[in-house]
Amino acid sequence: MIFAPTNPDKIASQQLYEARRMLLEHRAAAEYHDTMARMYEARIARLSAEQPQKVTP
Repeated sequence: MIFAPTNPDKIASQQLYEARRMLLEHRAAAEYHDTMARMYEARIARLSAEQPQKVTP
């Protein structure tokens, strides 16, 4: 037989697998972006502290 219908349980299992995989990928990306945001906050604080203070009369 050339065409055999896919078992609905197999489709559901594949969709569950894909959803879990995407969740893992997005959590990893969120962790990366959170870490990068903290790094840039620290960089801004460090660079701001290193700049000469402007004196206003």
